Amino acid sequence: MATQIRVVSQDDGRIVFLDLAESQPLTANYQFKDIQDFKSTKGDHTFNFRVPSTYNNNLFFNQYFEVTQHGNFNPKLKVEATILKDSIAVLEGYLQLTNVIALNDNEFSYECVVFSSVATIGQVLDGKYLKEFDWSDYLHTMTLSNVVDSFDQDLLGGDIVYSLYDYGTSPMYGGALDGSSFEEDNAINVRTLRPQIRLKTLLTEIFNQSGFTFASTFLDTKDDIYVDINAGSGGVNAVNWNYYEVQASGDDDQQINATNGWHTIINSSTTDTFGTNEAGLYNTATGIYTKPTSPFDMVLCDVGITIKGSASPDTTTNAPLTGSSMQLHLIDPDGNIAESGGVTTLTWSMQDFNGTGYYHEQTLYFPSTTFPTMTSGDWKFVLEITNSDDASVTIDFTWGMTKFRPLQGISALTNTAIDFQADMVFDLDRNFPNIKALDLLTSVAKKFNLVIIPDETSPTHLFIEPYSDWIEGGNIVDWTEKLDVSKDIQYKPTADLQAKSLVFTDDESADNMNTIFNQTAGRIYGSRLIDNTSNDFGKDKEEIKTIFKPVITTYIPYTGIRSCVCYTGEGEDIIIEPAMRISFYSGQIASDVNLEKLWFTDGLPTTTPVELSTFPLLQNYELAVVVPETECLTFAGEGTGQLGYPTSLNGAYTTYWSAFLDETYSSEARIMTGTFFLSALDIMTMNFNDKIFVKNEYFRINKISSYPVVGSGTCKVELVKVSKTNAVFNDVICNVEPTYINYSGFVVFVNTETGALELPSQDCCEGYGYFYSTSTSGCWSISNVPNDPTSTTPQVFGLTELKPANLSNGIYTTTRGKGNVGSDFSTIVGVRNVVKSTSRSISINGNRNQVDGIVEGSDIIGNYNSLNPYSLHHTGSGYNVYARQVLKNITMRGDYGIAIASGDNFVSTGADPLYEKVGRGGSGHFVRAFTTISGSSEVVYIGQNGAFTPSTGTADEVLANQTENFFRVPYPSMMTFEARINAVNRGTTADRSQLYSNRIYQGRINNTTDLLGVSSDLNNVSPKQQESTAFTTMKFEVQNGQGAFAGNDVLCDGMFVFKIDTSDTTSLDTTDFTIDIKYTLVGMQNMDRPATPTKYDPTDISDCKLWLDGSDLSTITESSGDVSQWDDKSGNGYNFTKPTQAYTPSLSNIGALNCLDFNAGLDDALYNTSSGLYLTTWLGNSTWFVVFKSDTDTAPTSYGNQMVGTAYTTGLMFAGINVNASAFGAGGYDSTAFWNDTNDYSAYVDDIPVTQAQVVCGYRDGTTQAIIDQDGNTASNTSSAGVFANHTFVGGAVKSSNGKIQHPYDGKIGEVIMYSRKLTTTEIDEVMNYLKTKWNT
Repeated sequence: MATQIRVVSQDDGRIVFLDLAESQPLTANYQFKDIQDFKSTKGDHTFNFRVPSTYNNNLFFNQYFEVTQHGNFNPKLKVEATILKDSIAVLEGYLQLTNVIALNDNEFSYECVVFSSVATIGQVLDGKYLKEFDWSDYLHTMTLSNVVDSFDQDLLGGDIVYSLYDYGTSPMYGGALDGSSFEEDNAINVRTLRPQIRLKTLLTEIFNQSGFTFASTFLDTKDDIYVDINAGSGGVNAVNWNYYEVQASGDDDQQINATNGWHTIINSSTTDTFGTNEAGLYNTATGIYTKPTSPFDMVLCDVGITIKGSASPDTTTNAPLTGSSMQLHLIDPDGNIAESGGVTTLTWSMQDFNGTGYYHEQTLYFPSTTFPTMTSGDWKFVLEITNSDDASVTIDFTWGMTKFRPLQGISALTNTAIDFQADMVFDLDRNFPNIKALDLLTSVAKKFNLVIIPDETSPTHLFIEPYSDWIEGGNIVDWTEKLDVSKDIQYKPTADLQAKSLVFTDDESADNMNTIFNQTAGRIYGSRLIDNTSNDFGKDKEEIKTIFKPVITTYIPYTGIRSCVCYTGEGEDIIIEPAMRISFYSGQIASDVNLEKLWFTDGLPTTTPVELSTFPLLQNYELAVVVPETECLTFAGEGTGQLGYPTSLNGAYTTYWSAFLDETYSSEARIMTGTFFLSALDIMTMNFNDKIFVKNEYFRINKISSYPVVGSGTCKVELVKVSKTNAVFNDVICNVEPTYINYSGFVVFVNTETGALELPSQDCCEGYGYFYSTSTSGCWSISNVPNDPTSTTPQVFGLTELKPANLSNGIYTTTRGKGNVGSDFSTIVGVRNVVKSTSRSISINGNRNQVDGIVEGSDIIGNYNSLNPYSLHHTGSGYNVYARQVLKNITMRGDYGIAIASGDNFVSTGADPLYEKVGRGGSGHFVRAFTTISGSSEVVYIGQNGAFTPSTGTADEVLANQTENFFRVPYPSMMTFEARINAVNRGTTADRSQLYSNRIYQGRINNTTDLLGVSSDLNNVSPKQQESTAFTTMKFEVQNGQGAFAGNDVLCDGMFVFKIDTSDTTSLDTTDFTIDIKYTLVGMQNMDRPATPTKYDPTDISDCKLWLDGSDLSTITESSGDVSQWDDKSGNGYNFTKPTQAYTPSLSNIGALNCLDFNAGLDDALYNTSSGLYLTTWLGNSTWFVVFKSDTDTAPTSYGNQMVGTAYTTGLMFAGINVNASAFGAGGYDSTAFWNDTNDYSAYVDDIPVTQAQVVCGYRDGTTQAIIDQDGNTASNTSSAGVFANHTFVGGAVKSSNGKIQHPYDGKIGEVIMYSRKLTTTEIDEVMNYLKTKWNT
């Protein structure tokens, strides 16, 4: 059947079939690369062909050969066209008239070409900039509510999201510094932020406004990719808010005579350091300010004046003008007083004498005031003088300051006024950088290796997908029989098509972070180099480059909140580079540092700033928590620096390009070129992702050349061999490849064909550069090589034995040796040293040293040393805490050392020959300094970061505070130390104090037991009195931390700080302290803590009748924090429940441990009515222990606050422990008593305040009842006999007649233990030590 060309008329849309000459050849080309290039000028296309000037064709082309003809055919416009062969469309797109050919002056033909619709994208967009499109649908006001809504994708359907990227337009930092946005007064103004637009939305607008539509599964699923809108320093946010502001100063430039009345204040200088008058609204000669239209935030005026007589100074009477009054006024345009400052009346007591005479020197103030209704016109400040007694007196204005601050600025874009109180509209047109739409589309295609396929039924509708996805969607087609074997068949290697180096990169950025990286690494962040230098025939270099600037995710200074620096320079020299960055939106997340919050505002007077604890995260990584398999947008994954996450293995190259390049760059790559007989149906149904089967091999189509559209014939087809090439090491073919490295360092491999997990052979493991462990039959990364557990000596490798290369997790990293992993600003010389990416500025000379966590500025010389600050990240068992300690400026020498403090100078004693453990022993030295406040006595705690305040908040906050500030003796080890305390009292500037103190202490700290705290003792060994008497009452102590068990996890064990108490040294002023600590650490390596820690069990002592443990949440039944049952852990089943008329206690904490909180005002109580329990105290001896902290120390009744015990139907306690009882032998308020007697006798102690967390023990032994506090203070009394009871209670006893709680306890109870006998002294000490250590009392 004939070939037809179907076209659509330009003027009326008629369908026309052009007439073709039978002798005219018409061939077409189809090429794969054209579907990947938005800039392609042809795409699939025909070669030029001619159609005759028939009546039909002349009508369509309007006889274009007639030069004088003025018709309606426009050759500059494309014409929709379809070429059909045998009624089958073989090419759809557009026809272009390229020439008209004349023969013999009477025969004409039209020369045309037909090209695919893909090529027209470049033609339509050529030269068009992003800012030229219509972005009005995305206009929005930059109010606080809009910006905060965008953080959670609630603005414009999530198409616009504001990020916390730092463009340098305003300070953005946290911490305790002045200006920190942790404080409401320094809230971040959201108008200094810049939005990002969803990539899919951006592309949709470009295509739609260019006459195209598209469908993309990729962009549908990746709708979390955004592009920032950053025109550089001249964006819409660049508003000069000081433009209309005036700040004028004066200095000895005005004098007046002291006549009664008004005197205009003229502060004539607006050019000094603080001056401003950019709009020229203030007249420096007249002192008049011409007000603009906007409302005002502030006007103020301060002046200093000196008053003296004009004649000789009067040396016998008061200073001139004594008794007169001065007042500042703001005068409106009508000459009326709008507002006034305070009245200053000059009195005799204000005068001064300068040696020659009396004078007045005074400062007058006008208050800072808001004037929202100031009218336009001339305003001024005046000084009014009243009751002047001498008009000849001269008043000198010695200094002054006048300030007017309107709520208005001027736009750097439009040079027009912008009212600060009005909503600022963000206009995308003005804020896009000067980037062409075609360059953006091309960069997106390069980033994700996109292919663009026109819809067969609608040439302006495109399908856009990554090659890696699209290529899997083709069909398998057998063309074996279509190959003309009589013609040459070429099998060509791809060597000359390859480049010797292939670079995938984004555009170089001048921002501060990228500049540092570029200078250090010598390359662009996230770039990927494919080294193919072994190819002698390849072209030198090929570069796949985008316009995007790399996003380096970092922390906002002094916070754990993630951001990105987008400017270069500092201070006034900041430059914001016009650029585009592409980012993943990873949701809203909290700070990486516990409980950090930032304040935000939009600066409007009517806006209340908001404090946020979660923030939008736009970054290079797809997920908030980065794991090795997390996708990132740079071509190669880079170290995450201080974020502390592993390097992503799935950069854009690995995800979207690697499979594509394998077909050209693998050693098995081939290009087959042959002659094929292809029908119109073959062409119509052909897709470039089809797998073409020819001669027992699979290929993909790269190019079809000279396909005969008219008539029949053959065409040239270029095919690329499809192959999956496995790596070969030592002649071993590896059908596995590494996919990611888990947190323990184990390298996970998958089968290259099935994708299933599979262990590699030793050749394959080591061939990929990893270490193969024969003992585990596993493959390990170079940063986590496990010691062979069967070895009796440490594993040491010579340089020649190590295959892995050095790696870098950061910038400015220098490594020499093998198998080292470095981080930012690190220098490493040796073998298999590892510095995790969260650390920086580390110097190592040695082998197998490990630096983990956050460590900065430290130096190691030696082997097998460990710098690993304590960190805590635990959720569960009642805890949800995340905190990290930071170590800085440590020097380590020797082998197998472990330092414990910032600033530590640690020398190790070397390896233990028996146990070979890090931290066997060594000595260290560090110093801490702090200052006590003048006129104040205080208690100071000194830890890792110097002086700090321990948390008294929730259990999570206590643990976090300990983690960040306390020192830790690692388990199991013992530390002996000498502490030199030096203190100097400052005194005053005029009278420097000579008071001082020099003390020496020696002590010991153990972390060697199953208990979670430390045991410590301390002795003052100062040889003589080395201090002033003012210091004699100063106390120095070791303050133990508090650990916790969370299931089998041990939290915060071995924690301690130093404590100095100056509360009794009331005669001291500001005092400077230095604590110099020298210590020796000995590791008890034969005491390794088992995986399931052994916890002290009070039931190991016989006759344990009751054990209630508030720290064990598994024994507590609660709802929303209200406790309805407390289960007995003694094994006797004496569970406590809520009495009918009582309320339930609530969950709280004593330090780091959970406890129960009883509210006396609500009658909170729990009880048990089992006779097997309450008869214990009635019929015999008993021993009680309780951990408590009372909320009150007053004496409400004779029975005080009944804490725990047994009681009768009256609700009165006759056996147990109470506080604040005032009768029956008790000690009154702030005392603790034990009762167990029919005659209401008790024994009490009052050495420790009841409002302090503590442990007490009470017991009955025949006729004696006694109480012992945790410090060993004791008291006893006679006990005649036990008392009948009917229940046992905690928090208050129950009165049987009405069920109400009698004499309820008000405070916290952590633990209760009771034995049905009097324990021995040794047993009491054992239980007391357990409770004191556990509850850190």
